[in-house]
Order: sequence, then structure tokens, then C-alpha cells
Amino acid sequence: MLSLESVREKVPSAFQTSPDPKVSERYNFVNTGDILEKLYNRGWRAIAANAPTLRSAVDSPKGKHTILLRNYDLSPSHESLGGVTPTIRVTNSHNWTSKFIMDVGLLRLLCSNGLYTAGLSFQGYEFRHDRINEDLEKVLEGVQGAGEEATALVEKWAGTGMTPEQRFDFANAAQRLRWEDGHKSTEQVVDALLQPRRVGDMGTDLWSTYNVVEENLRTGVSGDFRKVSELKNIDRLRDQGSKLWDLAREWGDRLN
Repeated sequence: MLSLESVREKVPSAFQTSPDPKVSERYNFVNTGDILEKLYNRGWRAIAANAPTLRSAVDSPKGKHTILLRNYDLSPSHESLGGVTPTIRVTNSHNWTSKFIMDVGLLRLLCSNGLYTAGLSFQGYEFRHDRINEDLEKVLEGVQGAGEEATALVEKWAGTGMTPEQRFDFANAAQRLRWEDGHKSTEQVVDALLQPRRVGDMGTDLWSTYNVVEENLRTGVSGDFRKVSELKNIDRLRDQGSKLWDLAREWGDRLN
């Protein structure tokens, strides 16, 4: 759990008090820090914060940033599945490189000293800068309902068994979400994506398979092939997370 001051230290771009001077006069500036303060007042706390590294003096210190939050007042459910609780992911910029976006997702609690995020983008909201407060209230009102709907899916997926062939086909389809041209699509890569990193993920149900593939796609895999590096780009992470959740939903419908 991060204090607002800790978030400020990790992503100072979120607390800029004015937009980039290059934006037009029509740009309606929204300080991410103000939104975070509103969320903190409602019980939400940041657990991760990221922004691209500034590589040169020409890079804008007011650029894109993303903050992941959870509400500790909402007790995790489905302990047998690792414990899941709703999350909010805020993405914004102060130089017009990103809209203000909030994604509702799930956080899976694996153990007392580790967190593993899953399904971060199953429902996204793009905000108009001239009605942030109104849109924020609507999202907060719907977070718990959206989380309950998602956890119902999780429970269903956990009871959905998959054959080895089906798990391979799922992972093969998932890897194409990251490499649309399929240039890394080999049997070795797909097998690596299916390798669990902990005992709790060794199941062959859809929920376990989804989590294993999601983590490996996001953090990278290696083997007797060209190494697959960790995915760090904010836009690609969001896009991949959303598409992978939709893929799992499609497989859930297909297998039930």
C-alpha cells in the first residue's frame, strides 16, 4: 500500500499542477493527483504506480502514467481461488498523450507477501475532461457490481476443465494478442506460456490456465528460443489485459 507521497515520488508526472505548454488552449487540464485524493478519501489506496522513464531532456515530465488501486474495506472473496478483490487502474497524462481512463479489474492475492494482478482491464471507462467528477462517481458506484460479476465468471472458469489440447490452443491464441504477426509463434513458446510459476497455479481449469498465460505473457519467458521480454508499455499492457480477459470469456462460453 502506497501513501500519496510515495505515489508522488514514483510518478511525479501524476501531480503536475499545469499541462504541458505544447497543448492547445482547448485542453481541459485534469490533475491526476486531485483524482487520487478523491479516491483515497473513499478508501482506495495505490498498490503500484508506473510511468515511462524519461530518456532525454526533450521527454515531457507531464507524460503518461498509471496507478493501480485497491480498496482494503472490500474483503477478498473466493479464497480457494487465491482471493480476489476489485481494483481500479487510473491512466492519464498532462500532455495529451493519453485520455483519462479508469479500468475496473481484479486483484488476486496469492500470499501474505506477494500480489498478483489479473484481469486488470475487463471493464474500461474513458472520461471526458470536462465532466471528470460526474464520471468518477458513476464508476465508483459500479465498481462493486462489476467486481461481483467478474468474480462470478472466475468461479465458473475455475470449474471449467480443459484438455491439454485446449490449453495449448488457448495459449496459442493468447500469444497472438501480443504478437499479431505470429513471428514468435512456435510450439516451444506456447509450451513456455503454459508453465506455472507456483504450486497454486498447477490446475488445468480455465481460471488457472488464464492466470498462468497472463503472467507469462506479461512478465516474459525464456527457453530454447529467443527470449520473450517483460511487457512494460502502458498502452500495450492495458490492451493485452483487456483482450486476454475477453479471450477467456469466449473460451468460458465455448466450454460450458
